[in-house]
Formats: sequence, C-alpha cells, structure tokens
Amino acid sequence: GSFGMTWPALAGDVPDAIIRTYGNCLTAKAKSGDYSSFDGGKSALRLMAQCLEEWQAYTNACLHSGSLDFQCNAASSAMAQITLKQLGK
Repeated sequence: GSFGMTWPALAGDVPDAIIRTYGNCLTAKAKSGDYSSFDGGKSALRLMAQCLEEWQAYTNACLHSGSLDFQCNAASSAMAQITLKQLGK
C-alpha cells in the first residue's frame, strides 16, 4: 500500500505508478531505519540509496519527460526529505 503518503509532482511528467513505487519504497525504508529530516539531507541521501532501483526508475522517467538532470535530482531528493518529514522523523 501507499501508507497514505502523498508526493507532489515535483518535476516532469513522471507516471504515477513510478512515483508511487519510489515513494512506497522510501516510506517503508524510512519507517524501519534510523533517519532524521534534520541532518542537512544526509538521511535523505542514505534513504534514496536504500531504494536505488526505484530511484533510478524515477530519474529515468523524469529525464525522459524532458526535465533536466538537476531538476530530477532535486525532485527525487525532495521526495525523500518529504517522506521523512511526513513520518515525523
């Protein structure tokens, strides 16, 4: 399930299924790991690395939609940070 999480459309025209798959992975890993949204993004990067396959699929879809590399990186990072915030980490 999606754990009731929502993620804004942050960059490009990424299919909902890819956003959900990446977001659900972030949520599952964040719930079981020692992460904080207050460490300057270090936890967000560690969290993204735990969802490497989903992160790559998101980034590929984002780039394919015409967004630039930095936009896709910012969007995927923001999703990780948003996940931590929504979980109260």
